[in-house]
Amino acid sequence: MHLEDNLICKNFNKLKGELKILDDLVFDRDGNNVALSKNSFAENILNGSDGFANIDFSGFKPLFERIQLIINDFDSENN
Repeated sequence: MHLEDNLICKNFNKLKGELKILDDLVFDRDGNNVALSKNSFAENILNGSDGFANIDFSGFKPLFERIQLIINDFDSENN
């Protein structure tokens, strides 16, 4: 049972041990499966599906800029 939302996980083996990402067999109170795999999550963002169209990724900008610096540095050393 989720601590805040009304969700239940039916895969008890996934609940053992350290905190896990649950991507299947998570149901709401009405029995609807509300879990998404990472791939489905990414496809929803890519397609701008309802509830995913306005996600703000600006917090990742420093990470992407750092990765670009690493790529540029690698390219300059290998050319």
